[in-house]
Order: sequence, then structure tokens, then C-alpha cells
Amino acid sequence: MRILQNPHFKKFADSKFSVDPLADKLHRETSLTILIPCTSKDFSILPSVINAARINVRNPISEIVVVTPDTGLDLKNIGDVRVLHDDLFLKTTAIQDTLIKLGLNSGWIKQQLIKILFCLTWDATNVLILDADTVLTKPRYFVSEEVQILSFAYEYHAPYMKHLSGFCSEIRDFGLTFVTHHQLWQKDIVQEIWGKTRLLEWLSTFDRQELSPISEYHTYGLFAYNFHPSRVIISRFGNEQFSRKILVEKDLEIQDVMKTFPDSCSVSLHSYS
Repeated sequence: MRILQNPHFKKFADSKFSVDPLADKLHRETSLTILIPCTSKDFSILPSVINAARINVRNPISEIVVVTPDTGLDLKNIGDVRVLHDDLFLKTTAIQDTLIKLGLNSGWIKQQLIKILFCLTWDATNVLILDADTVLTKPRYFVSEEVQILSFAYEYHAPYMKHLSGFCSEIRDFGLTFVTHHQLWQKDIVQEIWGKTRLLEWLSTFDRQELSPISEYHTYGLFAYNFHPSRVIISRFGNEQFSRKILVEKDLEIQDVMKTFPDSCSVSLHSYS
């Protein structure tokens, strides 16, 4: 299949998909857990991220879990949220041995590991992974029984596919990148991808010369799209990005940003923008 790398075409195609394609499913009350890995740089906007998730996730929410390496996180004013230290997932002997063996010590690798290890070990069938700088802006169901929504991003990043081809030679490239700042993960699919020794294999096969060679979102999305097509339904990505610097300089509220993008499904406020 021809690789469609044009981001403008992808954004146009994305606009044609439904925002909430599971809304008409008979079994819409499938519950999920929300996982938000977070560091101190995102503490200021985390309450808005959590409140927006509560409003716009239509599935019953079993639990909201924040995993952070930092202390000083105060969430008393936003209801029941479980806060865990990332040592719970990263300080096990097996993970430490793996990181040392591969010479991995970067924050972006550890954040990806937290998401994977949480889903492998936590008692949750469905986990909505949500980046701590991304605000959901449209109500939608993320999963109905075993059928989940899946969105694709507008760019195409070839190193991700290079990595996956080495990890799983049977996987097909559709010219899509699934790095969408939030994504529903089903536990059995996560176990199929990263269970047993597969996580070590996944970590061992990326190109160390690339600046961004590996992605947990892309791995899950493309794996599900390839091998479980009956369990995924494409939904609109509709993501916009807004400068956090402008947010601070103009003393804007998150609600002001959301009003700026009334057709969006999510807005990302990256700390580097």
C-alpha cells in the first residue's frame, strides 16, 4: 500500500471520521481506568486535564491514576485521584537489570515503560493513557466490550516503522502514525505485544542513532490495526496544539484555549511550545 505521508491530506481525511463512533453500540457501559504519567513541569495544568477527562470520557471511569517521579503534587481539590510514584514500576529488579543492560536512562524511555508496565500489572482490562499536557474537548466512548476507538496522527515518522519492522516482521505499514497524545489500551493486546520477554525485545531493537526512534503509542496502534482489525474503529483525532508560553503570557484559562478550537477533540499544551 502506498505510504500517504502528506500531513495535510491526513488532516483532511481525519476530519471525515466520526468523533464518537461507539455512541450507537449496544454495550456502551464498559468501564475504563485513566492513567496519566506526569512530572512537575505539568503540575500546573494537570487539574484541568483531569477535570476535562471526567467531563468528556463517556465510559464509566473506574479510577484515575497519576504516576509521577516528583513530590509536591496536590490534587485535593479535584476529587478522588490515586497518585503513585514511578518507582513502583521502574525500580523492580527485572526492569533495572534491563535498563542497565541496554544502557537506557532517558526520561522518555522511562515514561513509555511506565505506561506499558502499568497496563501489564494493574488490575484493569481497559486503560485510557492520557498525556499530562493534553486536554480532551469532546465527549466520546473509548471502548465498548472489546471494540475500541483508534485515531491516527497527521505526521509520518519513518523511524517508528523501522523499529517495528525489526520487532515484528509481519507488521504492515499503512503510512499512519498513531502518536495521538492519548490512546485506549486493552490489557490482552498489551500482553500480546509486550508480555513475557517481548518488552526486552521491543527495547533492544531500536536505532540508537535516531533522536526519536521508538513509540509505545505507535506500537500499540499499528499492532491493533494490523492484527485485531475487528476490535478497532477509526475515530477522529482532531488534535490542536497551543503554546503554553502564550497561555501564561496572556493569563488565559484552559477554557479560553478550548473556545479557540471549537471543532477539536483534544488540545495539547506542550511545555516546550
